[in-house]
Amino acid sequence: MNIKRFIVAGAIGGLIHFFLSWFCYGILLIDYFPPKNETTRTIILVFLAFFSVGFFISYFFNRWAHITTASMGLRAGIFFGLFLGLLSGFFYLAIQYLESIEVFFLHLAASIVTAACTGAVVGGLSGRIS
Repeated sequence: MNIKRFIVAGAIGGLIHFFLSWFCYGILLIDYFPPKNETTRTIILVFLAFFSVGFFISYFFNRWAHITTASMGLRAGIFFGLFLGLLSGFFYLAIQYLESIEVFFLHLAASIVTAACTGAVVGGLSGRIS
């Protein structure tokens, strides 16, 4: 596995995932997902969480799937977002963070869109970085 490709694609993927999630949850869906608190610690932890997603996608694409185009990354990202959204959505329903099944599906759609875009960026970068 190319370490440079993994690090660069993972870091940029993490940034993309962070800002797309902020746009989806913090702007478009803020009425359904109101912020709990806005401390510096919270923002740093959210940033680290989304960086982890970027690096996970980069590792998976570069190590096992050999995804090197944006279109391949987009398709893989859709499925990654689907399963990540299902996992977190069911968990949030169980602990009553999500209030209804409608909000569950909004969360699932946002998860798919953000992961698909992140996958496209990571896949495209993985094919360009040598």
